[in-house]
Amino acid sequence: MKKLFLFTVLFASSASFAQDSASPEKIVEWFFSGLNQKMPAIMRPLLLNDSVNFDTLMYIDGEPKVVSRGATDFLNEFSNIPQSIKLEERISNVIVRNYGQIADVHMDYEFYVNDTLQHSGRNYFFLVAVDGQWKIAHTYDTRKSAK
Repeated sequence: MKKLFLFTVLFASSASFAQDSASPEKIVEWFFSGLNQKMPAIMRPLLLNDSVNFDTLMYIDGEPKVVSRGATDFLNEFSNIPQSIKLEERISNVIVRNYGQIADVHMDYEFYVNDTLQHSGRNYFFLVAVDGQWKIAHTYDTRKSAK
């Protein structure tokens, strides 16, 4: 009886951990971990495929513009940053909406380079569940310069 109880507790704990580690929010957390470490190798497997777009709404000369980058271009930007430069994207006010096979995760952010605020805004991640794993299908962010 003790063995059955122990097995049940261990199975429930491991199932809970596996579910949590694969949650949409966790995928986004891992993505930011890779971004902050400038490690595309961490970020790439979290993407649905190489056609994922990274769209940014920014103001150029006072006019709103959407700047789009494909996954490869976005990830290569981080590969080319020297190790001496520190990046940190601080997120807060995270909201997760899960609709079964699709989900969105959005949050406020502040982006720092060498501990100096560069810009801030709101990130939106759209995820899909494929073969039981959450993948980032699209991102969108707003950007307000700190300068």
